[in-house]
Amino acid sequence: MSIRKVPSSPTLRQRFDMAGSTWNNIILEESALLLKKAGVKIIPCYKDYVALDIDVSPL
Repeated sequence: MSIRKVPSSPTLRQRFDMAGSTWNNIILEESALLLKKAGVKIIPCYKDYVALDIDVSPL
């Protein structure tokens, strides 16, 4: 991302938006790999959607 020091939140958001299209496929693939490694059983609840409840809070 070519960031040498901590940017403001708008600048960081802008950089993430610019990189988002590139990272999107990587993030989706790695998320699926993580679920597979964890042995999570995925059960579809709708035709094309899967409900996934994850707590991402660091506290």
